[in-house]
Amino acid sequence: MSIEMMTLVWRHSRNKGSVLLMELAIADHAHDDGTGAYPSTERLARYARQTERNVRFVLQQLLDSKEVSIEYNAGPRGTNRFTLNTKLLRSLPDQIPNREGERVSSQGEKISSGEKISPLKKSARGGKSSVKGGKNRVEGGKNRHCSTTTDKFRDPYATRA
Repeated sequence: MSIEMMTLVWRHSRNKGSVLLMELAIADHAHDDGTGAYPSTERLARYARQTERNVRFVLQQLLDSKEVSIEYNAGPRGTNRFTLNTKLLRSLPDQIPNREGERVSSQGEKISSGEKISPLKKSARGGKSSVKGGKNRVEGGKNRHCSTTTDKFRDPYATRA
């Protein structure tokens, strides 16, 4: 178990979601130099609370990111041996935002996060749109794309008053 490798992944990995979770599970098994991790697919599935099939899919995404390399059947009892690409990870900027919500490099320079997201626009019906484009769901106005009525979803076991 290497806290150093887990911290490196938390701070510098570009991955998100299931792929980041899988990379953290591998980092948990790695030595301090990023080598020597050989958890089974079954163990990774339990750690990440995923199916073994999804683990294989996510491992392919990890390979594509080049942050992890895999030597197939090179570990004990035929498991795969994983190696974290520490050189690449250390060269990446810090991915964790500071308290002001800005991402900052290890040298303290601000990292541009792209365009700012504009606030929700008022829809044609007067309410705020909760979906991009305002076509599917409108708060404060009639939803013209959904014909739900209370009669359709009435509980059949409820007694009528």
